[in-house]
Amino acid sequence: MSDAAEQIAENIVENANKEDIIFARSSKIDNMMQLIYEQRVTIDDIDEAVMQTAKDERKKYLLYFSNELASYLTAKLAKVRASGYRSMPKKATEKENKKSKSEKFLEQRKRKQQEKEAKEKKGEGTIEKIGLKDIGKELQEQKEQAEALEEKRKEQQDIVQEEQAKHIAAYQMIFGLHAYVIEVTVSDNTEELRELVKKIGNSEITSRQVALDKLSRHPQAKYAVDALLACLSDRNIIIPVLGALNSVGEKRTIKPLINIIKEYPTANDIVFRGPAISAIGETVKQMNEKAKSSGIKYIYTISSNPKFEKTLRVLIRILTKDISNNKIRSKYFTPHCFKWMTMVTDKIIEIKKKKVKVGFVNVSMQTDFSKELKEFSDLLKKSG
Repeated sequence: MSDAAEQIAENIVENANKEDIIFARSSKIDNMMQLIYEQRVTIDDIDEAVMQTAKDERKKYLLYFSNELASYLTAKLAKVRASGYRSMPKKATEKENKKSKSEKFLEQRKRKQQEKEAKEKKGEGTIEKIGLKDIGKELQEQKEQAEALEEKRKEQQDIVQEEQAKHIAAYQMIFGLHAYVIEVTVSDNTEELRELVKKIGNSEITSRQVALDKLSRHPQAKYAVDALLACLSDRNIIIPVLGALNSVGEKRTIKPLINIIKEYPTANDIVFRGPAISAIGETVKQMNEKAKSSGIKYIYTISSNPKFEKTLRVLIRILTKDISNNKIRSKYFTPHCFKWMTMVTDKIIEIKKKKVKVGFVNVSMQTDFSKELKEFSDLLKKSG
């Protein structure tokens, strides 16, 4: 076993009997992610270490590494952007500016000399003696400064390119790990599916989009849910990802899809929010078909949780605007979707009313939120 694999295995063994996955968040994790980022720890090292664990534990550890690496890359990218790489001058413009500075300087000196000569002829002053050696020296200094700046800029560009290469390699490893999760947890032949999952980590967006499109139609797509959820933060591919999630019908996709609706609330964001709404509707429908009303019950369980009330208020306001728009309503909301949304909303109205005791009788009084829910329910019934 390699040194890297031994280090990973030690961390896994140390925490094998704990509820917390692998090791608590600390500098130890960051160090491990840095080793992966620097390509000093490979997917083979992780594979070798994870294979030392029980078979039913392997998925947990592999997903842990892929999720931690994704978080590390997000933080790393934010740090790189903040460091000013994006504000570096454009190559061509900067080069032209540096070249033209010496020319502008020479023209300026010539113009000043001509003006003073003209004044001297009229008796308005004396010529400032400017030797050609002085001009040449200043031009040489300007040239050297421009060359030094160009060299520094190239060094910065090399650093950026090196970081980009590391980022691409680490991103590919994330989906390599997701492919490996499928390999160690699914007994069926999944070679084609695993190749598609690996291609999601490709550096070319077109290749990733094609892979996601094929994945959405793949009969084993449900095994790739973890890989798909890992893509939701990438705006470049989020639309085909949502299309793929629409077809899998997995319960655990609902909460991340709800978060997409919250994260993209504006009118222009409907290109992201709309497919998420459709995917939730299709998932609930498939869950209901597998087990009677299981999708509706799950949505109700989420929505009736007091901790979810703030999110629910936000969702209602967003969805009210969407449903009121004929074009959006017809494109993203199915009759089945209106049906279960109405059922869930009506149930929540009752639990959001204020219970007041009048004499020996408990009376349910309307609250501001229950009124808001009632208005939303009426809109659903009218629109569906």
